[in-house]
Amino acid sequence: TKDGYQMQAVYAMLLQLTSNFSDLPVPEQPTIEAITNTSVTFSWPATEDATGYNVWQSGSLLIGTTEDTSFTAEGLAPGTTYSFSVSALFSLDEESAASEALVVTTPGTPPPLAAPTDLQVTSTNSYSVSLGWSPVTGAEAYEVYRNGAMVGATSDTFYTDKGLEPATTYHYQVAA
Repeated sequence: TKDGYQMQAVYAMLLQLTSNFSDLPVPEQPTIEAITNTSVTFSWPATEDATGYNVWQSGSLLIGTTEDTSFTAEGLAPGTTYSFSVSALFSLDEESAASEALVVTTPGTPPPLAAPTDLQVTSTNSYSVSLGWSPVTGAEAYEVYRNGAMVGATSDTFYTDKGLEPATTYHYQVAA
């Protein structure tokens, strides 16, 4: 076991190591310089003693590293909301906390949602059919069609169509 002096020394070393992180200056929130349907250029003031910057999307996706104080995020979808932040890099492989996020929506119409996949009949009886399907990213609701006519809507990935005629064939489609 460690005696009191050893634990104090370990604690002092931990304080010294962790205090360096909290003393690093955090970049200011980025601001928009230019925006298109598929790209956003943003900039921020230089952070003192920084050697570069990591650029983050949605808080945890590293999308680039730059020595400049501006960045262009490309390949974005029209009509979609994104958040971007930057952290400053310093000598000795130190990195600051991330800046406050810039939240921006690209202009234009968002791309259409993909069609749900894996449509399956999960159960049947003489008067109803229960359906299930895989979720679609970005979908808030689904429309269920029987023989080309909409019969219901749901925010779930399952639906039960009731009031059917026994011994009748039905065709189903689901749209996000």
